[in-house]
Amino acid sequence: MRASKNVRILVDTIYYLLPALGNIGALLLLMMLIYAILGMNLFAEVKHQKYINETANFGGVLPALNILVRCAIGQDWPFFMAELADRNIPGCRVCNDLIF
Repeated sequence: MRASKNVRILVDTIYYLLPALGNIGALLLLMMLIYAILGMNLFAEVKHQKYINETANFGGVLPALNILVRCAIGQDWPFFMAELADRNIPGCRVCNDLIF
């Protein structure tokens, strides 16, 4: 009997917590969209390489979100950073224009 009361308390807590988690998720999505648009403005014309490729680039919103989510979870972020910071890429028009 006591165990079912504790389970009921946990279920009620999760039920009341879900709207707050939705708000946090919406705020996180909004922040990621803002950074995706910023990345599109800065890195849209970077030449595709091994990690910056057709599916992960800053040429559109969804590929930019792909890069941002992968960086947020820690998947290959040093390689993305290295490819975006490399200024010696032949044929890259943007690489020499960026000031670091």
